[in-house]
Amino acid sequence: MVTTVASTCCSSTSGCSGTAMCLAMIFAGRAVQLGQLCYGPPNLIELALSFGPSPVSSPTAEHSSTGTSQPVIAMSKPPSVLIVDDEPNIVLSLQFLMKKTGFEVRTAKDGEEAMAEISRAAPDLVLLDVMMPKIDGFSICTQIRANPEWKDVRIIMLTARGRDVEREKGLALGADDYITKPFSTKEAIARVEAVLRRSRKTDGQ
Repeated sequence: MVTTVASTCCSSTSGCSGTAMCLAMIFAGRAVQLGQLCYGPPNLIELALSFGPSPVSSPTAEHSSTGTSQPVIAMSKPPSVLIVDDEPNIVLSLQFLMKKTGFEVRTAKDGEEAMAEISRAAPDLVLLDVMMPKIDGFSICTQIRANPEWKDVRIIMLTARGRDVEREKGLALGADDYITKPFSTKEAIARVEAVLRRSRKTDGQ
């Protein structure tokens, strides 16, 4: 069985001008470092491959004081996030970040795919680009808010810098928040977690 894990490893010597993530694979009980995933201006993804041992322990078991392996207790189902964007580098970056944070992640490259994914299984949150082929983000936001079965779906719009009109329109149509592109990894995670946290508080009232 092969399991892929990740950890943050950004530094001034990594050659990355933005945020870098180390990728490692657990193979036969031994962690092998695969490389780095780098996201930064001008929104480029770089994967530098390197092989060698990595001090990453297997996530499937914990060792007790007696040295025997103990199974990890299963956690509750993580929040699900649907990423909708027609720019592959944006999708790949957000997908990596959301999975690393612990979310269940699905993706769609245009509006039609997004509606099909939502209809198949409504996510907890949609990261929704405004300008997309086939069906734009505003139309998707409107359709989500018009369906009572999707009333609990949270929406964060992805808008370009300087598009204040897009941002205001998205919020008026029922979006919960927005992220301006290009965005920092810290900002993206913080906004997603904040919206989900507010949603949980509302559900608990």
